[in-house]
Amino acid sequence: MTAPKIKGFFIAGAVVLGYVILKHYTGFSIPCYFRYITGFRCPGCGITRVIYGFLTFDISDAYDANPFITITSPFLIFELIYAFFIPQKNSAFDRLNSILLFLYIPLLIFYGVIRNASQLESRFSISLPEFLRFWSD
Repeated sequence: MTAPKIKGFFIAGAVVLGYVILKHYTGFSIPCYFRYITGFRCPGCGITRVIYGFLTFDISDAYDANPFITITSPFLIFELIYAFFIPQKNSAFDRLNSILLFLYIPLLIFYGVIRNASQLESRFSISLPEFLRFWSD
């Protein structure tokens, strides 16, 4: 691992730690501008609460904030480690990794639609199938 990567890792860690301390003592949280503008929750809404929940060992709060990100967080952590800390990359594994990322993005977007199902129904006067209401707010 190179010195700039180590420095970046510690800077990111310091920022996250500073945010956790700030949130704990002031209640300040980063707003979602997508939700502010559209009224819908984006697929990533709640990710800072997920991180905060993990760091404070409150997994149920993390799950309530964003179930998809909470469930897939081991995959995301692996992706960060793979991208930044593994110097020798295997081409066969790179292809598999690309396929997984290619599948992850549409699933994340689909989750964004599911979590807004009740708002979509009321706003556009449509009726969605019951299975789309699983993670709906």
